[in-house]
Amino acid sequence: MYLKSQCLAAYAPGLPRSLRKSLADAARSDKALRKAEEGVSSQTPSLKHCSIEDVQKHDTELLKHLASAFNLSYTAFGQKITEPDVPAYGTLTIDEAWGAALAPAPITPSSGDDAAPFNLLAGTVKATYDAHRNISDGNGDGVVVSPGIMSGNTDTRHYWKLTEHIFRYSHHYTGNRTWVAGGAHTVNEAVYVDSWLEQIRFITTLILNADESTSL
Repeated sequence: MYLKSQCLAAYAPGLPRSLRKSLADAARSDKALRKAEEGVSSQTPSLKHCSIEDVQKHDTELLKHLASAFNLSYTAFGQKITEPDVPAYGTLTIDEAWGAALAPAPITPSSGDDAAPFNLLAGTVKATYDAHRNISDGNGDGVVVSPGIMSGNTDTRHYWKLTEHIFRYSHHYTGNRTWVAGGAHTVNEAVYVDSWLEQIRFITTLILNADESTSL
């Protein structure tokens, strides 16, 4: 998320100028980082550090005023927050989804000496984009590949002890159309043929690049 914010600062003109400057300076200045965090939201945990305990503490504090305003008995993550014997009009309970919390995934290197796998993936994305559109003189500058974050807990948690180079990526370009034709997870879910063909080109290029790479 932190590295993605750096990319947004460089390439997202829709962000307020002051926030873009703070994000850009955050890599060199703790003061700028604090200012950027305040600019993103004063109600969210830190951009750089976030543990299960941090999130639980933040969420617990966030809902205290609701319990008080509506006179609710409040329990957060198994801990009784309000007085147990005080009359209440109802209950408010917040707990872990599916009964198991999962810490943030290890950060995949995307810069420096350890970023060869990321660079290979990024180069493949750019090359596929250009090749699929017959951009013969392109150098990939039309596409910015940025590290990001997923909100869901994916199966990659089973690979954490195997490697730090884990990528959750699907080469699916739809332009101005919806990302899935007919809607996601519906009886009419589909992909556009052109997008599907580009996915095949991407997988083929990725395999060939990985096979020929001398940096992995």
